[in-house]
Amino acid sequence: MSTYGTWIAFGAFPLIAIQVLHASAFAVSLLGAAGLAVAAIVALPLGPWVEHRAKRPVMIAMDLVRFAAMASVPIAYVLGLLSYAHLLVVSVVSGTASIASRRSPPHPART
Repeated sequence: MSTYGTWIAFGAFPLIAIQVLHASAFAVSLLGAAGLAVAAIVALPLGPWVEHRAKRPVMIAMDLVRFAAMASVPIAYVLGLLSYAHLLVVSVVSGTASIASRRSPPHPART
């Protein structure tokens, strides 16, 4: 369920960038691509790290990281601190946490 919430938020980021921050078309497209691109790059070294950890604590921790990142957006808006850079950071953190929390199939030697 938290993954669906993250993807809904990714859909809302361009709207926030346009309506609240008056971002350009290039900035909006960069916002959409940056989170997933950086997350994909980080996924390569993150994969082995996650694989050698207990899955449940990693998934819970990544859900909490995504929650904190997403919750920072409305808090920053209310405080008047919301910026394009903030949205970029939240996009990258959420994308990376989403990839890290993916449950991998069981290793054949461990089944």
